[in-house]
Amino acid sequence: MKIAFWVDNNNFTFTDPAGVYKSIDSGLTWSSVLNTTDKCRAIRIYPGNSSILYAATHADGIFVSQNSGATWTNYPMGYGLTSLDVQGDTIYVGTQGYGVYSGDISVSDYSVTWQPSRSNKPIPEVFSMQIAIDPHDSNRIYVGAYPGGLFRSDDGGATFYDKNFQTPSVIPDDPFRQGYYTYALRTSNTSEIWLGTWGGGMFKSYDAMDHNVRADGVGMTMMGKYIYEIVVSPNPPFTVYAATEEGVFVTEDSGATWSNFSIGLESLQVRSLELTANGTLYCGTLGYGMHVFNTTLGQWKQLPPFSNLGNVWPIWNDRPSYQYSSLLFHPTDPNIVYIGTFPTGFFKSTDGGNTWFESNTGWTNDGVFALVNHPYNSYIIHAGTYNGVSRSLDEGATWERWDEGWPDEQWAFSIDFDSRNPEIMYACSKNGENEGTGTTDFRGTVVKSTDGGAHWFEIINGLNVTQEFYKIIVDKHNPDTIYLAAQNDGVLISYDMGGSWESWTEGLTNRRAGTSGNNIANPMAQSADGLYLYFGTFGSGVFRRTTYIPPTTTTTTTTTPPTPFPMDMVIVVVGGAAVVIVVLVLIVRKRR
Repeated sequence: MKIAFWVDNNNFTFTDPAGVYKSIDSGLTWSSVLNTTDKCRAIRIYPGNSSILYAATHADGIFVSQNSGATWTNYPMGYGLTSLDVQGDTIYVGTQGYGVYSGDISVSDYSVTWQPSRSNKPIPEVFSMQIAIDPHDSNRIYVGAYPGGLFRSDDGGATFYDKNFQTPSVIPDDPFRQGYYTYALRTSNTSEIWLGTWGGGMFKSYDAMDHNVRADGVGMTMMGKYIYEIVVSPNPPFTVYAATEEGVFVTEDSGATWSNFSIGLESLQVRSLELTANGTLYCGTLGYGMHVFNTTLGQWKQLPPFSNLGNVWPIWNDRPSYQYSSLLFHPTDPNIVYIGTFPTGFFKSTDGGNTWFESNTGWTNDGVFALVNHPYNSYIIHAGTYNGVSRSLDEGATWERWDEGWPDEQWAFSIDFDSRNPEIMYACSKNGENEGTGTTDFRGTVVKSTDGGAHWFEIINGLNVTQEFYKIIVDKHNPDTIYLAAQNDGVLISYDMGGSWESWTEGLTNRRAGTSGNNIANPMAQSADGLYLYFGTFGSGVFRRTTYIPPTTTTTTTTTPPTPFPMDMVIVVVGGAAVVIVVLVLIVRKRR
């Protein structure tokens, strides 16, 4: 039970303390039977004995009463409790971020003994955490975690209690890359804390997170903003900045109103924000480097790029950083463009490439070699990456690995569909083991899927897999026929949907594909009308071969030679059915 109202902008006041209340007149009147230091979350009656009560509290653990609430015994937990259930002589409590705990109830005094083997189940997987220590009290520690939300410790971390009062339950699409809760303390008054959520709005606390209230401003400006970082300005004292996916926002009146503060930014995807001691504001953007706010011009100015960034990939110290890029244009909307890069991931433009936004939710840290649209559904995109295939069902907004059955570390260079049935897919690759050199007996493979890419299997009958495979094409006129560009064997062909392969190199004077293997070009293409296949070689130019010969069409003209016979005699020879038709015609003509 909670009754609260505002006194002023800095404090709450409550008419009744937290705890357990009892009514003996069907709820007409209530009396307090237990006061707790913080919220009481749940109360349960022991099965078969209504005098035995169990109460779960936010900060004090479990309370047990054997006399209908007249007196209580406390069993501390050290965790903030959120739920409670009693089944027979077993008790269960749900915690905020620590899983479910279970204990045994003594039949003699109804006390609780927690059982470690049944507790902290399931153990929650924490994806991201933000930690802040109160600069005026080293024992006070704030933590924002996903999952779990907000926590605070007042004893140097020995115990933590959740501080999620009035905050939304936010679930980011990709907790590895996206924010969850981010917060900032006002250094002059650490009881004032600003809290930003991933799409759930802006909050503010005046009492060190005990209570969090909305601070979205007039018109709920900050509602729906994906907030990465907050900076509280010490001077002027009512100014707060927020870095979001839509740019920088500022309030100069302690959250009453918010305004866009993004003029001059090359990208609105702002990931970090920092205010120096002399009041200079910096921000870090996604893909466009750092910016500093120029107070004279009243806008952001882009700083010079970092020197020597990306020259060496630290995983492979002897190999330069890869800089692959793959472009894909929307099949019907020329303003929508996709680009897959390494190491920065996947980006999308909706204005013909003038501006780009990261779209890496669910994306793994993979380079992109190929981007293809589903032939009948433009929302579906497949990406060939360093580790197989990834798929998006929403035009690149979110991604998932879609390559069960692929061998490990395959660099998927090419993907194509059967035009009759897009559930049938083909792909070819290079073995990326050993810094991209593969192994002696395995340097590439060709795979097929019959369920839209959910599962893949190798189709290598007749192939020499000690080489890499760069391009696979399903014939436009006969989808049973598949063409394959190989590293050393030139062009191979399958007439049975990949069941077997054979050489198709008649006329080729150079069978080596025109690519170095580490900087993939497109060595093979079929013309738009499907009449020709083109193959680019390493040093010998481009070769062409006919893949389809349209059937020739001829026009047959029938002429009737003159005849000396009377028409009625011709009718008899032609047949009875014709006789009727022609005789009628003759009759009409005679009547005319």
